[in-house]
Amino acid sequence: MERYVNGLVLYTHDCQTSAKYHLNKYKHWAKQVHAVDVTKTDGYAFQGEFLSVTREHKLPVGSIVVEVCDTTITAYRLDADGKERLASRSTRSMSSLIQIVAAALEENRHKEEHRGIGTEALLRRREELLKELESIKAEITRATGRVEKEHEPVEGGERHTKEGNADRKPQRERDLGSVDR
Repeated sequence: MERYVNGLVLYTHDCQTSAKYHLNKYKHWAKQVHAVDVTKTDGYAFQGEFLSVTREHKLPVGSIVVEVCDTTITAYRLDADGKERLASRSTRSMSSLIQIVAAALEENRHKEEHRGIGTEALLRRREELLKELESIKAEITRATGRVEKEHEPVEGGERHTKEGNADRKPQRERDLGSVDR
């Protein structure tokens, strides 16, 4: 399977190069799955975009595709090396396949969040935590009557307090040495 620079791979149906007789005699379809309705027990459970059986498609790495040939439905995850077969079932009893595809989609979402695709969610969570921290500081201030001093981290991430820097000379003095002004 070909891989493209922008994270896409080339997908083709298993029966793409089959004879016209085969393609006309048996039912064929393929779908890039974006969501699954686990309450359904047939092909309508798979929500997404239909793909042509006789053409090539450039799809993102990690995409889930289901394809049908006659009475067999097979689910694949596309990776850089090709199609990884997740499961195959009869179209007459595909409930377990539907669950497998739903789990694979959930796994993909989880991986995407950890790769940084869920950055907006992480930023929202950061803001929530900062607000919570501010409310905790306010509670501490009310309970103790003391205001906690804010110390900015300096280069290297160390925190310095005024007391800890009492013996240090200002930067200008250190740079100039003991030059009289």
